[in-house]
Amino acid sequence: MQDNFLLVENEAGHIRASIPIALPPVLNQSIADMVYSIPHTLLDLVNRHGSPLHVIWPHILQQNVDAFRAILTAGVIVQPRQL
Repeated sequence: MQDNFLLVENEAGHIRASIPIALPPVLNQSIADMVYSIPHTLLDLVNRHGSPLHVIWPHILQQNVDAFRAILTAGVIVQPRQL
């Protein structure tokens, strides 16, 4: 049974379950170069620091937060109500 579904309520008040679409990661070029050229380094970093790895690259985290805020501000994503 699939347990990673999302419950969404539409304008009529009906609740439906949907399975989110899997998206490939979008990597910063310098991080992508490291991941694909020396993958053992990525495993070493996870073993040493745990995950998520954005903690290691704070400039990437800030870029992601800024991009997410811009999308929310533009109204492109509608935030579902708490169910």
